[in-house]
Amino acid sequence: MSRGLIPALAALVLFQSASAEAQVRARIRRVGLFEGTQPWVRSGCTSFVDVEFANLGSDVFEGEARVNQQDRDGDVVTCVEEVGLTPDGHWQLKQIYFTAGAGTPENTLQVRLFDRN
Repeated sequence: MSRGLIPALAALVLFQSASAEAQVRARIRRVGLFEGTQPWVRSGCTSFVDVEFANLGSDVFEGEARVNQQDRDGDVVTCVEEVGLTPDGHWQLKQIYFTAGAGTPENTLQVRLFDRN
C-alpha cells in the first residue's frame, strides 16, 4: 500500500493589506513533520505549518491567517486561524493546521495574513 506522501510542500507568506504588511513580519519555520529531509505528510491527512509573526507596530494586531492549497482537481482549500499580536516586536509562533492535498513541487502552500479592517 502506498503511503501517499506529498513529495514537497513549499510555503509562502503573503499579506492582504498594506497596514498588515507595514506592521507585521512573518516567517515560515516548518511545514509538517520530517525525518531528515523526507516529509511525512500524507495526502488527505491533517498537517500543520509553523509560522512566526512579529508585530513591529505600536498597536495590537488582530486578524487571521489563512492557509491556502489546491486540491487534486484545482479547488483551493482554505484553513483559518485567528491571530492576535501584541506590539512588542517579539516573534510569536502560531501553528496552523490544514488538510494536506496531493502536492507537487510546484504546488505552493500559501499563508495569507488579513487584518480585521
